[in-house]
Amino acid sequence: MPEEYEIGHIALVDWADIVVVAPATANIIGKIANGICDDLLSTILCAAWRLIKSEAALLAPAMNNNMWNNPAVQRNVKTVKEMGFQLIGPVEGRLACGAEGIGRMSEPQDILKTIEKIASKINKRKV
Repeated sequence: MPEEYEIGHIALVDWADIVVVAPATANIIGKIANGICDDLLSTILCAAWRLIKSEAALLAPAMNNNMWNNPAVQRNVKTVKEMGFQLIGPVEGRLACGAEGIGRMSEPQDILKTIEKIASKINKRKV
């Protein structure tokens, strides 16, 4: 297809080997779980089915512990896992609001290690 006809979110997905959302808010997790595509990120994630089903899509949840423990959020988390998304975290710790609890995003170095594991699996498949 000529470049002048490329659709931005589709071109980005076609270019990518891995998709990572860090932080993954309750909002974006809910959009993914329910197929809502109303901004660039959610349309990219909807179009990234090739990456999701090949386990090359990673979410790093980050939100207040009350939000994380909300049954609707947990239902959405279950759905995105069933779709094929990999999740890292959240972890216990100090949250943005100052409270302590589950909901803190995993440390960047831990997210990077997970990305490296995903990349090594992808590279083995391509060989």
